[in-house]
Amino acid sequence: MFLLGARMAAAPAIDDEVAATIAGIQARHFGGKLVGYDPAEMLGLMVLDGFAGTDRFWSQRYVPSGRAMVSALPGHPARFEVELRRHFHPQSRRPAGGNWRLRLPTAIVTPAIRDLTLSVHASRGQVHRRPDRIEVIAPDLDEPLEMTARFAFTSDPSAGDRGSLAESRKWLNEREGAIHVTPAVRSLAAGIAGEESDPSRILRALLDHLIDHMTCAMVQPAWIGEAAVPDWVIAHRWFDCRTGSILLASLCRACGIPARLIGGYLLWAAPMEHHWIEAWLPDRGWTSFDLLAWDLSAGGRDAGWRESHAGAIDHRMITQIFPDRFVGSPGIDMRRPWHRLPRSLAGGTETRFVDAIDARPLFTESVRVQPG
Repeated sequence: MFLLGARMAAAPAIDDEVAATIAGIQARHFGGKLVGYDPAEMLGLMVLDGFAGTDRFWSQRYVPSGRAMVSALPGHPARFEVELRRHFHPQSRRPAGGNWRLRLPTAIVTPAIRDLTLSVHASRGQVHRRPDRIEVIAPDLDEPLEMTARFAFTSDPSAGDRGSLAESRKWLNEREGAIHVTPAVRSLAAGIAGEESDPSRILRALLDHLIDHMTCAMVQPAWIGEAAVPDWVIAHRWFDCRTGSILLASLCRACGIPARLIGGYLLWAAPMEHHWIEAWLPDRGWTSFDLLAWDLSAGGRDAGWRESHAGAIDHRMITQIFPDRFVGSPGIDMRRPWHRLPRSLAGGTETRFVDAIDARPLFTESVRVQPG
């Protein structure tokens, strides 16, 4: 979930610690002979080494940095200005149908997001605003194309979305996108819930299981392949924000609790794309649960942080409520394995997406956040 480069590249002293951590991973896991590496794999090894106590960077820098950013957020409600930009690199392959349809997420008005204003600019092409995304249609991508959206809104995560039991039942489907109540999911859910019938207590038990018996780092889509996402996570006991949320939503549905996957952007000092779930509880309506608690509690070891995102979240810009509102592909071919390469920017973060086979740049996304 946390992107190492986006958080740790600001100070030279921390850069030195990052270099020392990578050198330690080289020595412990690759015999000191590592030339190129998968960033997701390196982050996972850093977390595992930190949890095992063989490297201090995770526990003394990585976890505290996340806690500091959560603690620095303003109270509720608060005004934010967000700039979201995608730079699409030239592509040789032409899409089916002839025109490129390049996409950028847009903020969704919910009880937690109100008073939204939006301005959009594209370096060329025709701009179209959709309810769940912004599109630019261009006949070619022989040269770079840039899309920029600027949002201003009031964020109030404490604002409730009551919904209704009748409405919530649509989020009980056993299969919806990557959410899938497989036999493995059903078996795990039954083992965790036991004879408990209270939805809130069941959810607490599900969260505890993921925190106590699994590891949170990054997951490359290529690792999962054609497997059902929840089954892969159960088998490997390894998740990131998206795959862990997919498993948690699947487990909820197996227990008869309506649950939906939510996507958006954290509004921290190092903003980034993120996923979590909302579960419908009879006494509260739609209630947020976020596996960030794994990172913030140092893998469940710090009891004070285990509850930090159980039933409440911090400020977010919501851009997706699956399956009703979602962005879909950025508009270019992402079928081959790719790497996500983050770094910090003044006031935000930048993430480059590159082809993992030939290092061809695909697109670059930057997010900047300013409290209003």
